[in-house]
Amino acid sequence: MDSVQVYMFEMNRIRQTDPQGFTLMICGVSLMVFLSLTILGGFIYFLYKGTGKYPDMSDKPPHDPGDSD
Repeated sequence: MDSVQVYMFEMNRIRQTDPQGFTLMICGVSLMVFLSLTILGGFIYFLYKGTGKYPDMSDKPPHDPGDSD
């Protein structure tokens, strides 16, 4: 058997012998994937949020339309 067949066999065996543990494992893995993608997305947003018209002035407050300059 190759590694994929062994993996599928073990997953099926776990699901049959301990269904609550299997569900908990799937939920835990899903939560870790979601959190890692959220953190990665936040980091990418942090890196690219200032790449607009003035990338070196990303901490400057937005322009007030009522200003004369």
